[in-house]
Amino acid sequence: MIAFGDNKPYKRLFGIEKSDSNIIMPNYSDFLIAVSIIYSSELPQCKNTLRDHNNRGVLVKFLENFSRKVDVESMNMGAFLWLKSYVFNQEKQFQRNPIEQVFRYYSIFSFPGVIERIEEKIRMPFKTFIYCAFWIYTQFKEGFYVKVNRLTHLGIEYEKTPFSEENLLTTLDTLSIDFALLKKITKDEMDYSREFIFNNPDYPHIKYPLFNYDNICFCVNPRYLIDKFTENVYNLAEIFKGDNIAYGQSFENYVGKILIETIKYHSIENVSVIPEQIYNKGQNRTSDWIVQDEENIVLIECKAKKFTTLSKVETDINKSFIDDIVENQLFSKESKRKYIDSCENALTKDIIIIGMGIGKMYKVCNDYLNNEIDTLPFNSPQIIRPILVTLEEWFTGIPDVREAITIVAKGYLRYKSISCDLIDKFPFQIMSVSNLTIDFQMMVTDGITQYYHCVSNNELMNKRMGANFDVVSDLFEKEFFDSLKVE
Repeated sequence: MIAFGDNKPYKRLFGIEKSDSNIIMPNYSDFLIAVSIIYSSELPQCKNTLRDHNNRGVLVKFLENFSRKVDVESMNMGAFLWLKSYVFNQEKQFQRNPIEQVFRYYSIFSFPGVIERIEEKIRMPFKTFIYCAFWIYTQFKEGFYVKVNRLTHLGIEYEKTPFSEENLLTTLDTLSIDFALLKKITKDEMDYSREFIFNNPDYPHIKYPLFNYDNICFCVNPRYLIDKFTENVYNLAEIFKGDNIAYGQSFENYVGKILIETIKYHSIENVSVIPEQIYNKGQNRTSDWIVQDEENIVLIECKAKKFTTLSKVETDINKSFIDDIVENQLFSKESKRKYIDSCENALTKDIIIIGMGIGKMYKVCNDYLNNEIDTLPFNSPQIIRPILVTLEEWFTGIPDVREAITIVAKGYLRYKSISCDLIDKFPFQIMSVSNLTIDFQMMVTDGITQYYHCVSNNELMNKRMGANFDVVSDLFEKEFFDSLKVE
């Protein structure tokens, strides 16, 4: 495939992300990009540039001193805002695997009932769109700007492939924005408040990382571009406005595929995966996926709910609203529609939804312990390990967020007349499907018990650093390259 050079697919594309040259903290670089867009005059030739060590040093020193003052003010007002900003900034520094990210969203969005809405918006087959978008992404390996003609006109020999000029132009039109418009939007939306000056997850250049100026395309950050044609397709197709049953089922299927394919890849025989079980005469369902070995039973619940931009920009959690929901046991479907869905604080609403999902997992735990699931008989030596898997990172490492989720989960259990001690006895995890992809490899290769030993000893992050996405890379190669041959 030409996007990778030499017609050879590569499992890792770290060179494109240039992680070795990222010497400005992400919160500073995003602020500098935003103000540069607002106050810039001509592109691409500018007298002052961040590539100059002197310019960069002066600016970074000033921003460091200024941000310390902002942090002190935030800490004085409460730790939550500072912690949230810190976690978001740390997440930006984490180097995602582009192959895993593309394959994940392509697989989830290709599900019937979902893909039709996407293709209506992008005006082309979704797989072709991914091919073309990934090609454009790779072209920013050597620099931050490329001529439009180089991106879209590959030659007559590609006109009958997904990389035709028409397809590339259509893709570019979907992904890019005119610089003058980006400048106006950035100027109108720039927020210099203490809360967002250095930690705004909604900067326009994050939403629109690819922009046009004088027949040249600029990309301020390749990572933001790959987000644009993967996770942000969710917003483009307005999936959140429609019936999410197909979307939720697609996510469940993807999680199951990762579990099953990981066991196959490593030829593991002592770990089994079974899908959701229906019991109690069809009235109840287990978690979406169940993983077992001799010593453990892992209950995996899938939650495709996105951590929305509105949640990311919230400056606090409405704890009194959560207390009201819990104390009055407002967990029925009718109460959710009437009270929870109308909550104006997006972060609080998302926390309640996730907390209820955790509570439902422990309802299954309780039924399993009471031997009420006929297709899943209770096995006393097994330790129950609940995991709620989300589409994207949910930042539950922030103490206030996890505490609020736990309060909701325990409230849900009281609503179901179940002991809250289950949560203390069998602690839950919340992780993104990307982290599950890594962690499940550790579970099957090192053993589930050993994996949880790492969790309890705070060794998980170090273990993740040495992990890989070879399972996904192989799946990506089979599904994308076996049907695409370039002469």
